[in-house]
This record gives sequence, C-alpha cells and structure tokens, in this order.
Amino acid sequence: MKNPNGINRIRFFEILALAVGCLIIIPIVTIVIYTFSQEYFVLPPAFSYYLTSTLKLVFYTCSISIILAVLPAWVMSFYEIRFKSLLDTLLILPLSIPSYIMAYTYSDIFGYGGVFDIFFQSYLNSSLTIDVLEIHWLSFFLALSLFPYVYTTARISFNIIANSYLNLSQSLTLSKFKTFFKIILPLSISGIFAGTLLVIMEVLNEYGAVKYFGIKTFSVGIFKYWFSMNDKSSAIVLSFILLVVVIFLVILSNFIKNNHQKIKLHTKTVPFYYSLKKKHFLKKILIFVLLTFPITFGLIIPLSFILKNVIINFYNYDWNELLKVLTNTLTLALASSIIITIISFFILSIKRYNNSISLKMITNFLCSGYAIPGAVIGLSVMLLFQQTSLNLNFLMGTITILIYAYIFRFIAVSIFPLESNYKQLPLRFDELGKSLNLSLREIFTKINLPLSMKAIMYSFLIVFIDVIKELPLTLILRPFNFETLATQAYQYANEEMLAYSSIYSMCIILLCSFLIIISNFFLKNKKNVPRY
Repeated sequence: MKNPNGINRIRFFEILALAVGCLIIIPIVTIVIYTFSQEYFVLPPAFSYYLTSTLKLVFYTCSISIILAVLPAWVMSFYEIRFKSLLDTLLILPLSIPSYIMAYTYSDIFGYGGVFDIFFQSYLNSSLTIDVLEIHWLSFFLALSLFPYVYTTARISFNIIANSYLNLSQSLTLSKFKTFFKIILPLSISGIFAGTLLVIMEVLNEYGAVKYFGIKTFSVGIFKYWFSMNDKSSAIVLSFILLVVVIFLVILSNFIKNNHQKIKLHTKTVPFYYSLKKKHFLKKILIFVLLTFPITFGLIIPLSFILKNVIINFYNYDWNELLKVLTNTLTLALASSIIITIISFFILSIKRYNNSISLKMITNFLCSGYAIPGAVIGLSVMLLFQQTSLNLNFLMGTITILIYAYIFRFIAVSIFPLESNYKQLPLRFDELGKSLNLSLREIFTKINLPLSMKAIMYSFLIVFIDVIKELPLTLILRPFNFETLATQAYQYANEEMLAYSSIYSMCIILLCSFLIIISNFFLKNKKNVPRY
C-alpha cells in the first residue's frame, strides 16, 4: 500500500518507530560509551562496601517478600474463603505505599518518642532500646511495601496449574504440605521469580529509604559521587556495574521462563479448592494469620499512623503549598502517562503489521528500561545533555528532560499490557478487514484501537501510578523549585519532620490506592478475544 509519493507506508512507520526507540535508549548507550572511554577503569574506594550492602538488602528483602506473598497466594488460590475478593484487593494495596514512605513511617513508630517508646515509658517505666535504623529492619519495611509484586505473580501462576496435577497428588495420598513443596512451587517457580525480580529492581532503585537509614547502596553511592564529591568517574563506574547486574538478572529471568514453558501444556479449566471443615479450627486460625499479617503491617498500621499525624497537624500544614505540589504531580504524571502510552501503542502497532527483527530488538531493549534504576537513568541523561558535544545544556532543569527520562524508565510498564492485548487479538481480524477493502488506517481505527481501549486505559493507569511514586529520577532531573508529592515527602522526612511529611505521603497513598483499584477492575473485567 503506497502513498502518492510511492513510499511504502508500513516501511515509513517502521523507520519512524525505530527512530523513536533509538532516541529513547540513547542515554544508556551514552553511559556505556563513557565507561569505556575513560583512560582507567578504577573501582571507587568504597566499592566493596556498596556491593555488600546492596546484596544484603536485596537478599533480605526478597526473602521476606517471598514469605509474606507466597503463602497467602497459595491460600487465596486453593481455599474457598469468605470475602476473597476484598482480601485479594487488600493484599495488593500495600503497593500504593511507596517503600520510602513505609520505611519513614515505621522508623517513626519504633523510633525515640514514637508510639512504642511512649508506651514503654508510660506503662513499663523503661525506654524502647530497639534500633530500627539498620539493614535488617529496613529489609522488613521494604518487603511490607513490595511483597504484592510476588503475591500477584504467584497468584497468576497458581491459578493456571491444571487440576490434573493436583488430582494426581491426591491419588498418591500426598499431604497438602508435600503437594505445595513438590508440585505447586516447582510449577510456579517462573512466576514467583518474575515477581521477585521486580522486588530486586525496586530495591536497586530505592534511594529515599536507604539514604534515611544510612545504608550505603549503589544508588546512594551514585548520588554521593556525582553530587557531593563531584567524582563523575566513580559515579559512572558504579552506574555501569549496576547496569550489568540488571542485564544479567533480566537474562536469568528469561532463561528461567523459557525452561518452565511446560506449565502451558496443561491449564486449569475449573477452580480447584481444598475443603475447610468446621473441626479444622487451628487451620482456620493459621489461614487468618497468614492473610491478615501482611495486610495489617503492610497497609492498616502505616496508613493509620500517617492519618493520625495528618489529623494532629491538620491546621499546621501549608495548604497552598500542598495544592501547588499536588498540581505539579498530577500534571507531570498526566503528561508523562499520555506520551508514554501513545509511544508504546504506536511502536507495538507497527510491530504487529511488520514484525521485523529490528523492531523486535528495539522492543526488547525498551522492555528492559524498567529494570534500570532511576539513579542510573538520571545520570545517563545528565551525561548525554551536559557532557557531549550536542550543546543541549539549555534543556537541563526543564520538564522536557524529566519526561524524556520517564519515557525510558516506564515505557516497559506500558508495553507489557499492550503487547499482551495484541497477542490476544487474532491476526484473522486484520485479514477480514483487508477482505472488506479496509485500508490499514481503517483497520487500525475501526478494529484494533476499539478492541485495545481497556488495555490502553490499564497501561495509562499503571504508568500514572509509577510516575507519582518515582523519587530518585525526579530528584536528579526536576526543574529548580519544582516539587512533587514524592520529593516533598522525602525532603520533610530527611529533615526529621515526619509529621509534615505525612500529608504528602497520605496524598500519594490515596491517589495510588484509587488508581490501583481502578486498574485492578480493568484487569479483572478484560475479556479475552476469541481466537480463530
């Protein structure tokens, strides 16, 4: 199909999609070039300390997240319990509380002058001597915010395990305990690892909490060397090492996924539930504890404490400042989400019509963007605009460059649901449109676009949520005197003004909770398109 100038439209749009993709990934290419262009590849003096602290934090947080997530996911998937839909939503909602806000809140609760310290002094005539500002407690607090990633992927994996596997385990008289460890877990390892990988990426991206707790991770090191010590060489080396680690984890995830494709040979046709009899009183108590513990400590306690601070300090807040910060956040999130969703849908639509190797490669590279920590992306963007000969320094400190960085950071979040939606739309629909003499534009506007609207809305919402919560990237690239809810909450908390930080934290939580509930609604009500 050709335009009046004789240029193939599909080829033109393919080149345009490739150009957009290449433009997005330029910052990461820049940091690789700068790393190898240095005369000496010297590790920073404190590299071993940064490495050890980062690995410890990742290991502890992932271990606790798996414990908090997998057992409740197993109960929700294989037991018929009351209020299942409500509990399922409540187990996801801790994602609405950013990990740095979770850490700030619990450090205030357990810290000097906190709720527990006051209780000990009032009723036990002693002081609370627990020091929560250390790596083990921080891992627990981060896990309370991040475990829903593992919970969600584990639930999906458990729900597609075929009844034949479970019926076979019953015929072999295996206990539920053995069935869980010998059948359910091995068959779900790919999904659980996918959720764990998201937790790892969030921990590597974390800056606010680790800075507040004094834990020297790679993100803290990048900020320190670049901004405090003006040692750009060390910051670049740390960023490159972190980039290599992330790429290795993505490759490992794909390897595990490819080696567990056997799950697709059998899928669940009808729900399978274990029965809970009245005499199983202790088992019911155990199930109740498994489900309510993460909800209580991951949602109810921090939310209640933040709400208490807001009520106590209600008349002390600067509401004009809050309105300005809220407007900044919503405007930035709205603009970024719209641009990211449009770019993602455009690239995937061209890929649907012309699935070339180059488009596959650029899409896969863009999908790795979410795995790259915000500090690394921020540093790479600054290198691109400040240190190269392109003379683009005038863009530094503008909303434009911040949105540009958001595009690379969050385009993967937008691509995943849209690509999944396109896989469910049979190519037969496009062929039927061609048989009716519809042009490619008409096929797109009358068939593909209407059938993709729910996926587009879901994609927009989850990008919106991530932009609202993003901290390190915003801290690095935001314009002067431009604050978002995340940066303002961080700055007040960093100055030990947690009571003033609470109102901004509450706004983030309420916004994200509302959007998570809506996006969950879109996800549950998205009907599969029949295949031909």
